[in-house]
Parts: sequence; C-alpha cells; structure tokens
Amino acid sequence: MQYHLRQIAVFLDMHALNQPEIFVRNAKSVFSDDLKLTDEATRDAVTKYVKAFEAWSKRGITGA
Repeated sequence: MQYHLRQIAVFLDMHALNQPEIFVRNAKSVFSDDLKLTDEATRDAVTKYVKAFEAWSKRGITGA
C-alpha cells in the first residue's frame, strides 16, 4: 500500500519526504509486548527519519 500511495503522490507532484525510507518488517519482533521499540537497527532508522522529517518540515516554513 505504501508503494502505491507514493506513486499517487509523485503523480500529483506532492511535496514528500522521499529519503530516508523506513520499512519495518515483522513489527511484532522489533517491539516488546508493552510496545517499546527493542530493535537497535530499527530504532536507528526511525531516529534518522525523524531528524530528516524535522529538517524537511522546516524547509517549508523558511523556504530554504
């Protein structure tokens, strides 16, 4: 579904954060029963994404 949504966004020329991408496979294995992210590699990927999203969102405000 995510891939098809991306195709639609590209067709509509929407402003999207294209990189980095996150695909979490087997989410049950990377989260504990109390929903804490336990997988270090996934945590690193999410951290990288959040930092990129912050920078991307500020571009829209400042026009940089």
